[in-house]
Amino acid sequence: MRRYYITTDYPSDIRLIQLANRFRLIPWPSRDNPVWTMRPPRPWPKNCYALTARTDQEGLCEQLRLPLKGVIDTMASDASVACFFQNERRAALVPSLSLLLTGQALYTADIAFIFTRALADRLNFSAADFDAIRMVVHESLVNALIHGNLRLSSSLRRDGKHFFKYARMLTDRLNDPTFAQKSVRIRAQWTDNLLEIKIQDEGAGYCVTPTARSELYAASGRGLKIIADVADACTVSDYGREITLSFRRTDKRSFLTSGGKPYLMPHRPDFSRARVFVAKKNPVRVQLVTQLLKSMGVTFIKTGDTDFAKVRDILQFNPDLVILDVLKTEDPGVRLLEHLKADPDGADIPVLAKIPAAAPRVRREVL
Repeated sequence: MRRYYITTDYPSDIRLIQLANRFRLIPWPSRDNPVWTMRPPRPWPKNCYALTARTDQEGLCEQLRLPLKGVIDTMASDASVACFFQNERRAALVPSLSLLLTGQALYTADIAFIFTRALADRLNFSAADFDAIRMVVHESLVNALIHGNLRLSSSLRRDGKHFFKYARMLTDRLNDPTFAQKSVRIRAQWTDNLLEIKIQDEGAGYCVTPTARSELYAASGRGLKIIADVADACTVSDYGREITLSFRRTDKRSFLTSGGKPYLMPHRPDFSRARVFVAKKNPVRVQLVTQLLKSMGVTFIKTGDTDFAKVRDILQFNPDLVILDVLKTEDPGVRLLEHLKADPDGADIPVLAKIPAAAPRVRREVL
């Protein structure tokens, strides 16, 4: 099967020529005319890939607007590109979109947003589905890059003392060719009823064990729990180096098929009119909780920092639920909770507080 390529790089780029010759890629429409400087003279081929070192936010968005089969980072190793095309051959007849990116591209650009928007352009799914897919793809890519290819442990981010070491190691490994040249493969394929996204890293892997209920309160592994809760199905394989996310594409979500027999799924509550106030200190966690709420259908969301949030801000928003962090007994979240419950208008508002598992004193004070 013939494969074609386009590029925004210089056509005489040595790495570009090496990849094209090694994998027998045909330039389209010509080696001397990058595709978006001219009007395509004929219909797009079905197997056309972009070979480019321009993997910044703008460059990837520009390329994925085109009817391409995938985008390949020319900084990736020959072995990574060979594995990429091997996976492409296995499912050549299925509609798909693939990316092969190295560490710098994954770290500097919002790949989850870019990839999800490209899928939305092709599949026309809803805003709620967009947020849900973007969130789980983002979490999966972070795991693939940080814990997989760069081999950085989450234990380094548990406190300020170790966080500086984590930041230094992250910078060093992103600039170390041994780690930086490792790639992550992202592949989406779909049918009329199902969207499947597969993310593979080139790390050392780990021993995959079934997720126990107690692991939800562990210091690590909660990202995978969130992914499994948001996606319709989640499978981890190849010793943790590969994760497969599945999403149903039908609006009739009340029925699934198991062994050829349909069975009734539990009714999904309607949260479209729910109002939630999120008070957290960490902006990354604020974004994560916000995206999770949106994936559940919540549209009225207001956020605030626990250090500066006022009771009147909460009461003016009139929330159905308040979510806040309470990390220690002197935490601003405790004072905010006390003032909210002392106000007659806020005494009956439900509060969901995140408390460290190893802090029974904080739990007693909040309760």
